[in-house]
Amino acid sequence: MAKILLIEDDPVLAKSLFFYLRSENHEAHWVQTLTEGRSRMSREPFELLLVDIHLPDGNGTEFCAQLRMQGLKTPVIILTAVDTADSAVNSLRSGANDYVRKPYSIAELLMRIQIQVHGVRAEAPEIRHFRGLEVDFTRGLLRYRKSELSLSQTKLKILDFLISHNGQIVSRESLLQHLNKDSVVHDRTVDSHISQLRRALREKGMERVQISSIYGSGYKIEIA
Repeated sequence: MAKILLIEDDPVLAKSLFFYLRSENHEAHWVQTLTEGRSRMSREPFELLLVDIHLPDGNGTEFCAQLRMQGLKTPVIILTAVDTADSAVNSLRSGANDYVRKPYSIAELLMRIQIQVHGVRAEAPEIRHFRGLEVDFTRGLLRYRKSELSLSQTKLKILDFLISHNGQIVSRESLLQHLNKDSVVHDRTVDSHISQLRRALREKGMERVQISSIYGSGYKIEIA
């Protein structure tokens, strides 16, 4: 967990990112201007700053340069919709530790945050096992007995989440939250992916692998 200050004037982006930071147990604080950011930083310390470049009262890159001139060593990640090499280089030269272009992957940004806060990469499992079922994330494959099934990353993530709960029921909301760490996935999209998964499992002779819908509760995976 880290204490993070987000300086972002777009309330839609800020509220979404604020939600994900809190879901990862970070202590997140949000302000919309550099002036507010300076005020908060004068009153309390932060372990990481997430700063937009174009703000109502100034430029995030210049703000970062000023912080470094003052001797502040707090890690800074610049967030911006400006997609040019010059912008990235200028931000890094100003003393920023990282530069993330919008629209960004939530999963990637959370990983970059972890690297800045802890200095290490969180290792994702390459293969997950569940009662004879094997999910190979590196190759994008599902294996059961002697059968193999190639799956998209979204379907692999659905399986991963269900398996990680050891066959217990998971709510639709928690599954959506898990999937939305990487991209925007809607209720109907989840239903479609699960329906396609069931059909693919049948076609590959993996009928014993069942993904059940529990009315009013969510989903669970079972090996019949």
